[in-house]
Order: sequence, then C-alpha cells, then structure tokens
Amino acid sequence: MNFKRYSIFLLTLASGLFSSCSTDNEENLIGGDLDPSNVVETIYTDTLTVDTRVITTLAPSVSNVSTMLLGSTDDGRLGTTKANFYTELITLVDSLGFQDGAVIDSVSLNLVSTGYLYGDSTSMLNIKLYELADSIRSVDSDGDANVYRSTDSLSQEQLGTFIKETALEYHDDTIRIALDNSFGQRFLDMFANAEDADTLVTNDYLRERFNGLGLVVENVQNSWVGGFVPAVSSSSGITSGSGIFIHYHYNDTLNSTAAIYFGRRFHNIDFQRGTSLAEQPSGLGESIDSDELNNEAFVIAGTGITTVLNFDNIKSIYDAAGGNVLINRADLVMNTVGSTEDGRIPDDRNSSPISSMTLYRFVDNAVDTLATPIGSLFLGDGSSASYSGALSYDPITLTSYLNDRMKSLGKGETVDDDGIILVPASNSVSVNKTIIPDNRSEAAHPLNGLPAKMKLILTYTVFNEATGE
Repeated sequence: MNFKRYSIFLLTLASGLFSSCSTDNEENLIGGDLDPSNVVETIYTDTLTVDTRVITTLAPSVSNVSTMLLGSTDDGRLGTTKANFYTELITLVDSLGFQDGAVIDSVSLNLVSTGYLYGDSTSMLNIKLYELADSIRSVDSDGDANVYRSTDSLSQEQLGTFIKETALEYHDDTIRIALDNSFGQRFLDMFANAEDADTLVTNDYLRERFNGLGLVVENVQNSWVGGFVPAVSSSSGITSGSGIFIHYHYNDTLNSTAAIYFGRRFHNIDFQRGTSLAEQPSGLGESIDSDELNNEAFVIAGTGITTVLNFDNIKSIYDAAGGNVLINRADLVMNTVGSTEDGRIPDDRNSSPISSMTLYRFVDNAVDTLATPIGSLFLGDGSSASYSGALSYDPITLTSYLNDRMKSLGKGETVDDDGIILVPASNSVSVNKTIIPDNRSEAAHPLNGLPAKMKLILTYTVFNEATGE
C-alpha cells in the first residue's frame, strides 16, 4: 500500500478490528495474517477498536472549592444542570467593629467572578437567598469534618430563613445583590454587643450567631452557570472576594465599609439526564456500553459521569505475532461534538466541551489517582464555540501502558485495571460537558463532514523469534 492511499484511508476509517497496515516491504498484511517466521523485522501501522462504556463514579469533592458555582442551564438532549452553593461567613481579621453612632447606608451581597462561565450570559438567572438553619461545619460519626461532594445538598429545612428572591444579570467582574439595611443592622448590633462585653469578633463568634448563607436556583432555567471567588488573603494582608458588604457612616461625615467574606463552603451540582443519557444507570459504579447510547460516550464535569476505555482487543496483535511484537507509538484520536442535533455547539452559548482530561487507570470500580496518570487529552484547534475538535496528547505513557497490557493479556496474566477512565480537568469547579462518538459511530464531524469516530492508531514492530529481539 503506497503512502498516498494509506493517508486517505485513515481519514475514512471503517469499523473493525484492523482497518489498514503499512509495511516496509509494501506487502498488504492484515494483523491476523502475520507470520513472524517469515519476517526479520517489520513495522506495521494498524487501527484498533476501543470499547467504551459510560459509568457513574463517585462525584468530586467540593469542600472549600476555589470556585463557587451558581446557575442553571439546559443542554438539550444532554440534560439540565443546576448549581447552588452554601457558605459560612468570616472576617479575615481578629476583630471587626463599628464606631459608636454608625449608621448603615446600604448593604449588598457581592459575587466576585472568577471568569468561569457556562451557558447563555445574556439570560437572567433567578435565585433565592437563605439564612442557613444549620451549620455546614458538621462532623460524621467518627468526629471528622464532613467532606462534601457535588451531589450533596441541603434540605429545605436546613436552608432555613428565606431572605430574598432576585434575578441576576451576569457580569464578568462583580454581581451585586442589594439587601435590606436591617440585615446589615444585625451584624452592627452583633459587633456592638461584642465590644460591650470586651469580646473580639472572631470567626467562631460569627458562626455561633450566624450559620451562613445559601444561594439556590430552585427551578431549571436555560441561563448560565458562573464561578465566584470566596475570601482571598494576600501576603500584604489585602483581602478580597465575595461576601456581604455593609456601607455606613458616622459623625455625619466619615464613611466606611465593613466586609464579611464567604468562608467554609461547598456547592451542589444537580444534573438531570436528557434523552441521550436516559438509559444511563444512576447507581454508583453502574455502566452502560456506548453502543446502547447511540454510539456516543459522555464526560459530564462535576457529576461523576464519565467514560471508561478498554483496549483488550490489543491481545490480537500479540497472538498474531506470536508474542514477538513491540508497540512503538500509540495515538488515541477522539473527536468531540456538540449537543445539538447536527453536532454543533450553539454560537450564542458559552458551552464549549471540556478543554482537557487526564487518563487514569480504573481499578476496582474507582479512579486510581495514586498511580501515575496514563496521559492527558487536550482539545485541539477546534475549540471555538461553533464546533468542537479533536482531542490529542503526548502518546509516550499510553504506549508503555498498552505494551504492558498487551503482554499480560497475551500471556494469560491478570491485568491490574479495568481500563482507562477519563477525568475532566477542573472537575470539581465546572459543569462543562463532552460528547465523544465511539469507534462504531456513523456521526460526521460538524466542521468538515469527515468521520468523527474514535480510533486507536498503533505503530508496532514484529520481530523474528530467531533474531533474539
């Protein structure tokens, strides 16, 4: 097979175990017909199928996340997402007090954006603000502080006292929610009582008198999910971030601001599957093959829903070569498509696919984060909002993994894992979603119309056993 014919064939892959081979002696050998006794050293290039299944894993930890998520989106056939967050208040200083005679001018809850945005920034977002009835600084039966995961939430009873309902317009700097002056007066009185008792207004003092705030999206909206900054303290002592800001004056002339920032916190991501994932089991560890999901695999950040790749078909190369084979290079090629019917991502929405993912071993129904990752996938040039592109990465670690797996399977040994699992970057602080056509998909890439199916391209060397290689 000459080079020109081979290059074109790679762009029009047909499903099957091997699609093409290239050798240094121009023989058109299919992997199953390899005869090592007649070959001293031959390099082949084959395309291998990859088995994929969508699985529900443990949702990511979101205790004290660096970005607090709030909002709601509707991603059509993928499903709907709501993000709520709950937070304590802290002062970031040893004492916070008001001068005698202080008069409150205004009170606002400021949400300082991290710049993260998913969805339609032109839509208004309706939220409700609550004063929490219970502390979120709870402990488990062993006395350890609870680790919150993105699937955890507070009940209506735990949310406590309703403060305000409002509609938010997205801003990439700060969203300000006006509150009644009486809300701020509670803190003024709290601090005044502390001073009268010669008590510092510490964070413990605050927590004993105010459990915290809950910002909740109660109904699904086709709007946006934004990321917001909690309290930040620098080496110079300057503080910033989201919180309650009480503007006041005293002696008729002097104005000041008291800032009470968001402290300990977590957010809840409520993802409800749409038609594409309707058959996906929701139980932890349960999975379904992608060929039962219209030949599509899915990765939904923040939810624990992701994809496991299995490469056990690689044993066929070992068997065909009589074990005298070494993989020189492995390229895993995956294309992402949008959630619309034609596979595109709407131009008017900030809903690009997940920009990068890490490949980990999947062991005993869990992500093996203690072991060295297999590699990382990065979204290529097709990362604009109108379409999605190919995922690519450095193949060196994957090549080593596949060599080890091929030899273990070929020798009948037990393999150490159940495949490779895709873990999104920023998994705990984003709600981005990726749809990946599997190796049996008939979908065409929305940009160029070429097949979008997944493929594993291997370059490997077959040695003659007599050479001792």
